[in-house]
Amino acid sequence: MKKRGMVSPVFKYIMALITGTMFLLFFINFGLQYMKTQESFDAYRLTSGFDDILSALGSSIDSETSYSFPLTRIILEPDKDGKNRYILSAGKSTKSIPSYKIVFAPKDLTGKSLSILTKRWYMPYGIDNFFYLTNERYKYFLVYNDETKNLVYDIAGPDDEVTPEISKKFGIETVDENTLLTNIPKIEKFQTPTFVLFQENVNLEQKLNSISNAKVRIINLNEKDNFGEILFEDGQKIPFIGKPMLIGAIFAENSKTYDYSTSMALNKLGVITKIYQEKLRMIAQKPQFFTCNQYTLIKKSFDTLISLTRSYEKDPNEYINLVEVLEETNQVLGGDCPEIF
Repeated sequence: MKKRGMVSPVFKYIMALITGTMFLLFFINFGLQYMKTQESFDAYRLTSGFDDILSALGSSIDSETSYSFPLTRIILEPDKDGKNRYILSAGKSTKSIPSYKIVFAPKDLTGKSLSILTKRWYMPYGIDNFFYLTNERYKYFLVYNDETKNLVYDIAGPDDEVTPEISKKFGIETVDENTLLTNIPKIEKFQTPTFVLFQENVNLEQKLNSISNAKVRIINLNEKDNFGEILFEDGQKIPFIGKPMLIGAIFAENSKTYDYSTSMALNKLGVITKIYQEKLRMIAQKPQFFTCNQYTLIKKSFDTLISLTRSYEKDPNEYINLVEVLEETNQVLGGDCPEIF
């Protein structure tokens, strides 16, 4: 017979089980909330510091770095309000940050790290740094033949032969077009390959286009390798002006973002040219420089260049001529006639 006030062992067991379950659920919930908070914190830290990282890297003319962080969803895309800037968002955070840097990158950079490269763009004076972003998810193949091998090797060739513009850490591989044709089955395993052909090859293009998720881009070079036109996978043709812009075509998400970034670059070209134009005006108005006839030619070139940037004209030939005139004219200055840049 039970005494009044005594608790059944079964009841004690049930109470202990309930209490233990409550504690377990509490700690599981606490852990999940902590993980969510930590994820939000990491995303906030990434978005907040993104532009500062690029600014620090941009203090040098030609540099690269890797930026590591916990697995985070990262989206980089042009500002939809048309303000000549990019918007970076990370994680599930509602916070995003604008960047006025000239960036060439895939839209989805989700991962645990970013590889960042910067190059200075000259026209012919320094305009601004271009930034190229990618991560381990992406693979890029630069395809060459005998005529274009030297150019491709200059961009991303073997480190033991030359110092390339882009190191292997950016997922770059250079390959001869004939070798690529025989190795397509091996390449099909890559999830997001981009093939950049430095010479048209219809047979190769057709086979590459059959690869799932592949992007195939054709570089049509001018007589000068640093100028030409890019045929993107959507059929759009967009000119490039200088090697840094050519490199941008390797990493850009598509023709739309590439056009967006190059338009940002032309806008900056106009801004910097106006500064030099004002410098020229202030120097040329001084009596001791009235005999510097070269200033008239430089002023004319500046005026034409500003007009081109305002119209967002991207014809490489227009810029080739202006850059050559400006370089040659400025080089003969000095002594009694100060250089402008």
